[in-house]
Parts: sequence; structure tokens; C-alpha cells
Amino acid sequence: MTDAAIPGLTRHFCTVGQRQVHYRRMGNGPALIALHRLPRSSKDMASFMQAAAEKFTVIAPDIAGYGNSWPLTQNTENDIPAFESYADDIDQFVTALGVKRAALYGEGEGAALALYLSHQNPTRYGCVALSELMILSEADLKGARDAIPLFEPKWDGSHFAWLWAYLREENCFSPWWIKRADTRINQDMPSADVLHNRFIEFVSGRDQGRSYHQGIISALEFKPAAYISKLTVPILQTGSSARHEHLSQAQVIEFLAANINRAEVPPPAPRAKPIFNALCDDFVSMPGG
Repeated sequence: MTDAAIPGLTRHFCTVGQRQVHYRRMGNGPALIALHRLPRSSKDMASFMQAAAEKFTVIAPDIAGYGNSWPLTQNTENDIPAFESYADDIDQFVTALGVKRAALYGEGEGAALALYLSHQNPTRYGCVALSELMILSEADLKGARDAIPLFEPKWDGSHFAWLWAYLREENCFSPWWIKRADTRINQDMPSADVLHNRFIEFVSGRDQGRSYHQGIISALEFKPAAYISKLTVPILQTGSSARHEHLSQAQVIEFLAANINRAEVPPPAPRAKPIFNALCDDFVSMPGG
């Protein structure tokens, strides 16, 4: 069963080198690149896209290895790409779309990528909003890599029980792999329908969740505090050891609209280019969808 279509929101694939990046696009106006938290996908940004579409052309890619985007590595599950590789992939994706200037918005690990991109290329990314940026102590970082297990399908289906518990615990603890009284989140648990949709999102991606840990572990190596003080573009940010400190959609949209300045409307979405010796995907627009 597929989700109901959101009027005005379209889905696309973009060819970046020898890989495909899947993304969602909605709205009119200057480009706004929206980066999701991990291990979710651009589907998680749909509500924000609807809110921002009146002022921006919102482009939300699936980060490499998540959703329907191809992973950065085709080797083993234990290969962890460098954090900079994820960011470079997003930058190349933006280039492939023909976007010369854009605002950036990120949540969680997506906020870390947005921070790095705005530091590396302030000419292209004119302003940035970061929600729930993870800033962990060295004590919490130590051992975090070993605390994040592989997702291994089992013949008896027990991996589904683990996944359901994981999806609940990421709403109970922050970060979810450190389960202590002082890391408990004071908020209501999402509904069963929301958790179910996240469950389906996790297992229906390109590699069915097997590499969910790669981007999370890679993001742990990033030290955001060293970059925030060096930014030369306007920034709106929340973040600490409490990941649930988030920006409201209205805050983000108002801030980015006030600071993007002279940004042109991006060109139409290009067709995905074929990749030699690989089975590729694309979408075709038809009446009604």
C-alpha cells in the first residue's frame, strides 16, 4: 500500500557519478535543501516541505544509503564512509540539479551535514538552520560506535522485534543508545501509526536497513562546535546533548526567508541519466500523479 499523494510534491532521481540520489521536491521560490535525520529518509521532511513550499522550492534528498538513494560504498556492512563523503555527495547532488545558491535546513545528523556544507561553501549556501544538532560529550562519544548494532534479518523474524523497540527508544532516550535516567526525553510517545510508518520506511529502503548504522557512526566523528564558531553565513541553531531541542517550522521558514537574499528559482528537475551496466530508476509524471 502506498501513501496518499501530497498535491504539489513530486519525487525524482538524480544521477551523481555512478550512483542515483532519490529526492522529493515541492514549491516555488529560492532553493532550500532540507536534510533529514538518520536513519530516516526525505519522507520524514514532507510536513516541513508543505509548510515551506509557499516561499521556497524545497528539495529534500535521501542521504546516501537511506531511503531510495544508493549507498556510498558497495562493500561490506562494516565499511563506514567518512562524514565528509556524505557531505560531498549532497554538494555534488546540488550541482547536478543546477542550483547555484540555496538555503540549508537539517535535523539531527542532517543538521551536522548542513553545518559542514555551509562552512565549506558559504557562497552557495547563504544561510542555514540546524534543528537538534547533536553535541555530545567525549564521555558519551566513547563507546558509542560499539553500542550501535547491525540490523541483521533473522529467519524467525526476531529482527522486527528489535526494530520496533529501537523505534520506540529513539523517542525515549537522547541519544537513543545511551539509556540512563538523565538521557530520558520528556515527551509523549508517537502514535502506533507513526511508529509503523517509520518501521516500513526503515525496511523498504534500497538495502532494507542493513546499512542504517553507517551514516550514524560517521556523524559521530564530526565535531560541530569547531565549525559553528567559524561560520560566515547567518545561522539559526538548537542543539546540545538533548537531541529533542528542536526548532519550529515557522521559526526555520521565517529565518531562512529573511536571510537567503538574492537566490534564483532553481531550474526544473532534470531527468535521471542512465548508468552503464546498472539498473536505474526514474519517475514519470502522469495525469493525477
